Formats: sequence, structure tokens, C-alpha cells
Amino acid sequence: MAHLHGMTSRILLLALACTIALPSCKKKSDPGITVTHETETQRSESVKAAFIDGSTSGNKVIDASRPEHAELDAFFTKLGAAAKKGDRKTYGECISADAMIRHLEAKGMLSFRTDRERASFLKGAEGSMGNSMSNMGYDRHVLARVEEISPNQVLAFTRTYDRELQVMVKMRWWLVKEAGTWRAYDFEELSQGVRASTMMGVLVGGMKGTPEPWVESFIELAKSMQNFTGDNMLEKFEAMEKHAGNVLKKSPPQEVETVARQMLVTGKIASGDSEGALEEIAKLEKLPNVSPGIHFQKGNALLAQEKPAEARAAFQAYVDVLGWDSDVHEMMADAYVAEGNKKDALDHALKGLADHKDAVGCLATAAVAAGPGGTADLAKYFDATEEPEAAYEAAIDHALDLEEDAVAKALVGQLKAKLPKSDLIEVYEEILAESAKEKVD
Repeated sequence: MAHLHGMTSRILLLALACTIALPSCKKKSDPGITVTHETETQRSESVKAAFIDGSTSGNKVIDASRPEHAELDAFFTKLGAAAKKGDRKTYGECISADAMIRHLEAKGMLSFRTDRERASFLKGAEGSMGNSMSNMGYDRHVLARVEEISPNQVLAFTRTYDRELQVMVKMRWWLVKEAGTWRAYDFEELSQGVRASTMMGVLVGGMKGTPEPWVESFIELAKSMQNFTGDNMLEKFEAMEKHAGNVLKKSPPQEVETVARQMLVTGKIASGDSEGALEEIAKLEKLPNVSPGIHFQKGNALLAQEKPAEARAAFQAYVDVLGWDSDVHEMMADAYVAEGNKKDALDHALKGLADHKDAVGCLATAAVAAGPGGTADLAKYFDATEEPEAAYEAAIDHALDLEEDAVAKALVGQLKAKLPKSDLIEVYEEILAESAKEKVD
């Protein structure tokens, strides 16, 4: 979830970087970028082909046999690794502020009086884009589909996986190949439906002449959405909720209202206010083109209210738009556990692990679903994770939270056999001994 906030804040802040000092000008450069127009139906069909049907056919599809596909696969590996390592130089080679500006010029959203003015604007945008790097990293990606827009210009669909934050993100990327190098110039986070160029267009309108009342609050919201990791998480969510509420008080355009309400929902879920989250979701559901992330958040809120059947229906609504992935398999598995259907819970948890071997949440739910007699069959999944000890810790904690002490005991036994020097063993043996004593008393 935190990664999604970082992804959305990155897009919003990049949009702000390209519009805050927007001049009212006339001169345009030669864009060299083909602008495409799509209906909502065309967009939905394209997303479905990438993430549900797995289709690699079509007039404009670049399949894995073409050299461009391998080049783009290498590009996304380079991008994720550079952002993870904090390699600003390499990251800068992957994202083109110049192409982004040329794209906006081609769409009639930007123009400049002089070349000098454009160069100054570009320098500022490049600096801001470089500062966004911390929100961009991921450990692994899947290139789901590539569509050709024009020669040396493509639309790519990816799933990216972050091991530390335990999340998966689905995105669309617009890339151009210039001087033999692929670089991204526009992007959209599909769960929340936030696209960089769209937000720029909204901000351009809001900042012409005297800025609209909502603009300042929206800037503060975007800033508050950065770095959702580390300590004081509750305070960070509360600050985000506050800024989102301020935006909504000032009659923002629909695109801005949607983002603000989604962040309000996220904050309420994080603070345990599932009823408040569902009230905001009901308002979002009345808006056109509801983003699929709302279905996912609705499922989380309903699960928190111990309504697992309704939660499963919400998760399925997400799947119908964006397809299955390790995150939604995990939540569906949790819903089945809540219903007492451990067979289907285990099935979904294992499917989630097949999608992402480091989906520790899926592994923890799989252990509960398998029961104390079935945890040994999961040993290979623990061994396959990047950090088996951390995976055991998460699974044991989950079992204890659900008062599945027998499962926790079985997992501690496996941890003891696998990593006999782990400090966790003594800690959990004491917890289990105390729990057993309390039950006897």
C-alpha cells in the first residue's frame, strides 16, 4: 500500500514540477512525439489484454520475438535497479523530462517564449524528476504487453514487485527511443488511475492566472504522500487525510477530487476507520470511471468489518478490471480464512506465491490455511524467499494474531530446524509457553 502512495505522489509531484512555473507563451519546439487519443473503452480493452487475457496478438503488439521487446525488458530492469540503489545518473538516463515536455507541447498544453526559457524550465523539471527516484524502485518486473504507437515510440504495460514493501504495482508507460536509447516520458499507475500528463493538464488549468483555491492544498497533499515508510506511520496517514480533506473543501475538478478521496480512504483504512472509509468509497463510486483500486480498498474495509463474502465480491470486481496478482490473491485468501474455508484460502495463497515468491503475506495465510499438519509442505516456499527468517517471523506472527497456536508452534519447529541459531526461536517459544499456561489457568 505504501508503494502505491509513493507511486501516486511521484506522478503528482512530477506534474507539479512541470506546471508550477508554467509561462504563458507561444513558441513551441519540434515535439517529435506522436500524441494518441483513446476512448475509455479502448483503454479498458488494452488493459484487459495485458493483465487478464495475457494477449500478445494484435496489429500494434510487439511480441517477445522482436528485438524491441528485449530492449524494453532491459530498460525496466535498469530503471528499477537504479532507483533502488539511488543511482541518480542511471535513473536520469531512463526518464526524459525533455520528451515529457515535447509531449505536452504536442498536446497543446505547453509553449515557451524563447529557447532560453525552455532550457531553464527543462532544467528545473529534470531536477524534480531526479528527486522522485526514491519512490520508484522495485526488485522485479514483468513486461506484460508492448504496443507500438509509431516507429521508436511504444506503450508498455508492467507489473513491478517491491520485496521490502510487499506490494505489486501495475502501470502503463509511454516510451520513446532516441539516439538508440529508450526513455519514459509519461506513465500511469493503473490501480488508482493517475496519469502524469493528465494531472499536468488539470494543474495547468488550475494555475493559469490566479491559482484556483484547491491548488495549494493539492500541492501539500502530494508532498504528504511521499515516503510512506519507517516510523510515525499513523501521523503520516493523519497528515495525508488532513490535506486531502482541505482539497475537498475547495471544489476541485473531478480528477483532483478522485485522488483526494482515494487518499482519504487509504488513511481511514490505515487508522482502522473502516466505516468512514466505506462512506468515502460510496462517494467515489458515484463518479464516472471508478478506478479499480477503489474495489480493492472496499474489500479491505469490508474485511475489517468481518464481512468476508462482501469483501470477496469487491476483490473480484478489482480482478475483473485488472486481473489477478499476488496482492489480491492474498486478500482473497484472508477472506476465505475468515469464512472458515481453508481449502480455497490455501489455493489462493499458493497462486499468489506462484506469481511472486516473496509474497510473505500469501505465505503467512497459506500456513494458517494448511494447518499444523500441513506447514511442512510449505518449507520449500519459505526457502525460496529472499529472507527466510523474516518470512517465518511474519507467518508465526500472523498465526499468533489469529490464535492459531498449533500452527505457530509447527512453524517455530521448522524455523528451529532450518535456522537453529535464530534469535526468534527463544522469543516465540516463550510466547507459546505463556499462551499455553494462560489456557490451562
